[in-house]
Amino acid sequence: MSKLIFNPITFLGITIISIIFSISLYKSAKRTSYSAENIKSIEEEVLKTEAEVLALEIAIEESQQPFIEEKIIRNELLMKKPGEYVIQIPNELVEQTQTTIEIKTLSPWEEWQQLLF
Repeated sequence: MSKLIFNPITFLGITIISIIFSISLYKSAKRTSYSAENIKSIEEEVLKTEAEVLALEIAIEESQQPFIEEKIIRNELLMKKPGEYVIQIPNELVEQTQTTIEIKTLSPWEEWQQLLF
């Protein structure tokens, strides 16, 4: 029995089995860490999607209120009630640039000269 344990072939077999076992444990540990990362990313995506759904539900509730409907009809569709006038004001203020025109003051004889010649 002691010859079997101290045999180089047995020692080599035990070494190979322990290396394979170590590699298997390492891969299992990596797989669990990858799974944990995937779970975190999926949970973040779920939270983001839930926030978007909540925002959309609030927008739907607001859009179904009668005041919002009237606001859309008046402002965006430019519809009016009988007897009303609609004036559309631009959203951006138009900058008015004042152009200055230089007027040359000429003496009367220079004006006559330009007129005749």
